[in-house]
Amino acid sequence: MAAVVASSPEHAERARVALPSLARVNCSCPPHHGPATVSRILGAQKLKVERENELEQMRQRFGGNRSQLAALLGARVGSQRFDFVGEHAVYMPDDG
Repeated sequence: MAAVVASSPEHAERARVALPSLARVNCSCPPHHGPATVSRILGAQKLKVERENELEQMRQRFGGNRSQLAALLGARVGSQRFDFVGEHAVYMPDDG
């Protein structure tokens, strides 16, 4: 969320229009040190195991959330048409 204080409504509108682009650039561009950080984590066995454990915990949490959502939606509408939500998985190739 951002707040804009401007000297006129026109300036405020220009800023409002520009903000999404600025946010996209800042959020979409990985840092320059990203590859070095990944290499360090994957190159150190202890850090790699910690990261793999974190990813597995996240995977299980997301799966549980999807299953719970599917069950709640199914109960709400009295149908199994949302079961696919609980069964959905993200395809991640081994080679990245």
